[in-house]
Amino acid sequence: MRFKCNRTWKIPYSTKNRITRTTILYWIRKYTQSGNNIEALYPQERNDLNISRVIDGQTINNIISLVKESTINNVRSLITELYHRELVTPGIELKYMSVVRLLHQNDIWNILNSRKTKIRNLTDDSEENKLWLQSIVQGKINLDRLKKDMHSQTGV
Repeated sequence: MRFKCNRTWKIPYSTKNRITRTTILYWIRKYTQSGNNIEALYPQERNDLNISRVIDGQTINNIISLVKESTINNVRSLITELYHRELVTPGIELKYMSVVRLLHQNDIWNILNSRKTKIRNLTDDSEENKLWLQSIVQGKINLDRLKKDMHSQTGV
């Protein structure tokens, strides 16, 4: 066993060149449990493709719901709002690219992008308008709340 572990191997599709004792023992156990069937050692298909391994199901549902019900139009603001509303399962850390991947996999990335486009189309040359719209894009102003406030003040 020591000889096998100390030896240098050429392993296809891998940068590793050594095999640990634990790996060899795992192979032996798997082989003997299968009734000495060599096919038990063949690579297995992954059953977790296109499934997030770092974000749990409840948090995924919360992300999708928040994107659909809010006016948030960028991932950083989305992540901030999820933590602010306590919609992230304790112990889960949302990474930017994990959320982007999740949005693409669930075909809701285009919702965020379409909101950015609409806001960009509203811009004019006034500096005040640009700053206000930039605040909306960054998620500092909630459009739904703004509409309600305007509605209650004007009575329209």
